[in-house]
Amino acid sequence: MTPPKTKFTKEKILQAAFEILEKKGWKNVSARSIAAYLGASTMPIYSALDSMADLKEELQKRTYETVCFYQTRTYTKDPFLDSAVGYVKFAQEKPHLFSFLFLESPQPVSAQSVEELKNRLPEELRDRPLKDAFKETKKGGVTALLLNSWVFTHGLAALLYSGVLTGLSEKDIIRFLSGAGKAFSRGLKSKGKQKAQ
Repeated sequence: MTPPKTKFTKEKILQAAFEILEKKGWKNVSARSIAAYLGASTMPIYSALDSMADLKEELQKRTYETVCFYQTRTYTKDPFLDSAVGYVKFAQEKPHLFSFLFLESPQPVSAQSVEELKNRLPEELRDRPLKDAFKETKKGGVTALLLNSWVFTHGLAALLYSGVLTGLSEKDIIRFLSGAGKAFSRGLKSKGKQKAQ
């Protein structure tokens, strides 16, 4: 009598693919590597997945959920600063996921669109009025402040991811990001004063 075939649900296959992605990176995710990870043939993998493009999309969703988890944790008393700290810590602690989401398959963002920039924030922060977060900053300045903050945050994250910058503690990350945010804000205020003169 032949032993019953093990059935692999789509969820189990996606979870295996995500674990490979997290440990080894996107280049190592394939039907063959998923099958080997599950101790199966490639047949159930191909049956459960519509295509590798479908798999990539599913993995992007899961990776985005992971970065949002990091960005909504409490590191300081400021949820917007927490979001930036979480983004950097995500790059530091989950390098393969960071690379997959932001370096290997990035979603373009217009530097002129405050809505697109807001969409880079976790959902919990998107609906908060930006004027509350960036007090005393005029409307056009909010977009500039968001863009400057995001560019600096991504740059810091990329430096840690690549290993160019090492040995940063969580306190160091908070200090860097908080200092940059204050500098950007001061710069915008002094620019506004110069224009008024």
